[in-house]
Amino acid sequence: MTERNALTVVAGRGRQSLEVVEAQRYLARYGYVADQERAATEEGRLTAPTSVALRRFQRFARLRVTGTLTLETLKLMRQPRCPVADLEPEELGGPGIEDSDPFVFSGNTWDDRTLRWFLQTGTPDLTDEAAAVQRAFDSWAAHVPLTFTRVTSAANADLTVSWETGDHGDGFPFDGSGSGGFNVFAHAFYPEDGRIHFDEAESWAHAHGGGTVDLESVALHEIGHAIGLRHCGLSDAVMFFAINTQRRELHEADIRGIKSRYPPVVLAPGRRAVTVPAASRVSVSAPKAILAR
Repeated sequence: MTERNALTVVAGRGRQSLEVVEAQRYLARYGYVADQERAATEEGRLTAPTSVALRRFQRFARLRVTGTLTLETLKLMRQPRCPVADLEPEELGGPGIEDSDPFVFSGNTWDDRTLRWFLQTGTPDLTDEAAAVQRAFDSWAAHVPLTFTRVTSAANADLTVSWETGDHGDGFPFDGSGSGGFNVFAHAFYPEDGRIHFDEAESWAHAHGGGTVDLESVALHEIGHAIGLRHCGLSDAVMFFAINTQRRELHEADIRGIKSRYPPVVLAPGRRAVTVPAASRVSVSAPKAILAR
């Protein structure tokens, strides 16, 4: 998309259209509309509250900040994505949307650094899904003092991985192959819940594209949530909210974020364990139990 096409205005201030309705639902669902702004929002019309929310989204996603519904904004909103809200109402206008600080964190981390995971149900699309999930766990473990070991019983597991369909009992039903302008591949819950769910309606594979979804890429993202990270607005990061490409290697921002959550532990003189403080500044939100809205 050329810069000129990207900045094409689909709907400007005061305009009314179905695309504005679509954008308003997206912005409300993923945390860009403050509670006090909801009552002032006119459905389908791009008035001041919607323009403010669009600017928040554009700033978070590193798009051109215009406050109008541009083509690049609408195209990004239509990408398959993770259902976690990018921001919470108390954060709007606050931390987590600046270039120097691309993350807002969940309030929780795992107290135990030796974690066990169990494959509760797999997918008929693959025969080696457990190996792909383990690789995703190992990618995070390579940078922080966490270990992830597969076990054979849910009773002994801290984290459970399963494939589910539709309304599967956790309050956040899957949408099949996408509905209402949204398409959700998977979701997870923040520490120390431990559930990671994949949508069985998708076509799971070891590559992304042509109607298939790369399991390792999605698992890497959802495990990030399960160990305490929320979304990053950097499009090259694993924790970017849109899951639209194969991405199996952690970005520098992902690594910085998770190291801030789990600083390394070293042995000080006398063999006493000492936590090394993280160098980067972080912003911490109030604890949230689950990641979908």
